[in-house]
Amino acid sequence: MGDLVESGSKYTDEDRRRAVVEYAVHGVMSKVAKVIGIPETTLSTWKRSDWWVGQVAEVRTQTEEVILANNLKIAVRSGEEIIDRIDNGDTQIVQGKKVKVPVKARDLAIVGGISQDKYFGVQIQPPANAGTKDAIKGLVKMFEDLADRHNARTIEGEVVTDD
Repeated sequence: MGDLVESGSKYTDEDRRRAVVEYAVHGVMSKVAKVIGIPETTLSTWKRSDWWVGQVAEVRTQTEEVILANNLKIAVRSGEEIIDRIDNGDTQIVQGKKVKVPVKARDLAIVGGISQDKYFGVQIQPPANAGTKDAIKGLVKMFEDLADRHNARTIEGEVVTDD
């Protein structure tokens, strides 16, 4: 981040960056003014400045990256736990002792179904930078590919399609 302070300003770059962060969190200037003690009129003037939009975008990008990283950690750890439970069973207390009992078929079906739905949901997402028309074309292509795979049959090692 470059210098944000205008010559003669009583507020520092740090004050401005804090205002940007608080705005990204709260989204309301009156709340930001109350939290950091800078008049709302000053904050509104900053919001119309060229540097403001770039700073807000940068803060939001950094926040999104942290959230994505944390969600990935959660997904990996929960996936590892699920696999362990599928392989080794759930821990339960039976007659005062911890024992491993097989996971119920119903629970396995639910977990498997959710996992599969999530996998295919990720597979059919359009690119983030795609325009609306491009995104729709991409989704159509992905659905066509999915339908083609669904129609394919494997018979003694050969793939045969339903044409």
